[in-house]
Amino acid sequence: MHSSSGWISLPLQLGVILAVTLRGHCHLAGSSNSIQGMRPHSLAFFGNWATQAQASTSSTGTSRSTLATPPPSKLVDKGPSLPKLYGGWFDNTLVNQASAAINAAVRDGVKTSEVLFPPLPNMEEREFGTELNMNYNKAVAARLKGPDNILRRQSVAYANVDIASRVAGKTGKRTLILTYDGAVDPNIIKISSKAMLTRINALDVEAASRANDIIFALSPGTGSQWSKASGLKTDAPVVAINAPFSLNYDIAQGGKWEPIYVVKRVTKGWVFRAYPHEFKVYLDTPDGSVELIKEFRGGVVPKLREVSSIVREESQRRGYAALNDRYLTQRL
Repeated sequence: MHSSSGWISLPLQLGVILAVTLRGHCHLAGSSNSIQGMRPHSLAFFGNWATQAQASTSSTGTSRSTLATPPPSKLVDKGPSLPKLYGGWFDNTLVNQASAAINAAVRDGVKTSEVLFPPLPNMEEREFGTELNMNYNKAVAARLKGPDNILRRQSVAYANVDIASRVAGKTGKRTLILTYDGAVDPNIIKISSKAMLTRINALDVEAASRANDIIFALSPGTGSQWSKASGLKTDAPVVAINAPFSLNYDIAQGGKWEPIYVVKRVTKGWVFRAYPHEFKVYLDTPDGSVELIKEFRGGVVPKLREVSSIVREESQRRGYAALNDRYLTQRL
């Protein structure tokens, strides 16, 4: 088969079909048998098998590069760009970008806004204790000066507290950090001197909100939690940070909540925004990097389904198949 006609080699086709079948079966079987749960054993085999299939095409005269021959998108990535995967979690890129977006939104008079990114570098494998996440959890525990064993068990909750504390220090504003998570104990950690951490249901939360320049609401989930955050009797702007899901199954919460900083994964890519700049869409590539393939204009906030379609169709157009699948290539 010739790459110029858009076909890929038979071994790789069979691998893609088998992998997709397995993936669908795993999701139908329920969360306990999800693809994430199987990856340390079963998917390692398929990742290696796909690599061998790629190598076999080279021996028959069809190189890996010819399986994805379309030229780059030619888009120039100006302004803030997607943080490096996953160095951006360790080198302060996330903190700096989020802080700049918050300050810009406050200057523009945005009263309710949303910041959204994976709290851990590798959320897909947080339950497996990967080295990447373990190193990040150690860094979080060191910054918060809390007991490592407790912070590690509640890694997502305390990672959100840590990022809020660091952003508060960067913005330079007196910041009230409100947590909805009962697992977070404000008494066992130390945060930025610019910030105060309390639970959303604390008796003095209204008084505290009026005494600070800005409010960070960590991980609002239910409708009542969002309403509580937006209904605080204060003139200070409120920033929702890292909601665990969107009630509208979209990129962010929407409505009165302006998405000012977004690093969100979609299948085979990412959507990114750093206020006041526009939304951008990035495609995962076979070599593990990302490529800008779309930039929205005119303040458009794209729909999640639209972004997913853009990434999926471009990946298919290039013939990437499983070559940029983060599960099968073991690049989570």
